[in-house]
Amino acid sequence: MSLYHKLRLDPPVLKVEGNPREIKIDVVSVMCDNKYRWSVKKIDGDYKISTHPQSFSNFGTKYKRDDIEWEMDEGNWEEVWEMINSGTIQIEKIKYRDNQNKELTNYEKDFLVDILTEDLEDNDECISELHKETLSSIITKIK
Repeated sequence: MSLYHKLRLDPPVLKVEGNPREIKIDVVSVMCDNKYRWSVKKIDGDYKISTHPQSFSNFGTKYKRDDIEWEMDEGNWEEVWEMINSGTIQIEKIKYRDNQNKELTNYEKDFLVDILTEDLEDNDECISELHKETLSSIITKIK
C-alpha cells in the first residue's frame, strides 16, 4: 500500500499549540508518493503559504490558498488539515516554532536589568514619573 493511501486511511494526529510564527507542512502526493514541503510564515500578523517551487494549484485542494490562510489566522487547525487533505495530497507531518513566549536566559535578564537600572539612574531628571514607574515595574518583573 502506498504511503499516500496509508495516510488517507490513518491520518496522523496533528497539533499546533500557541501562536506559531513559522510552520512546515510535509505532504505526500497521490502521484508516486512524491513528497513536498509547504512553508507557512506569519507576515504582519497574517499567515502566508508558500509551496515553492511547486504551484499551489498542483496540489488540487478544493480550497483557495487565501481560504486556508484565513482559517490559519483564526487558529482553526483541524479545519486547515481537512482543507489541505482535500486535494491530491495528504499531510505526513508538521513542525513549527513559536518564539512569542520564549523565556529569557538569566544572562539576558541580568543584562536588561543593568541597562534599565542604569538608564533610570542616569536620566532621572529626563524621565517622567510614568516612565519611571514603568521601568521600575519591568525591572521587578525581570528579577
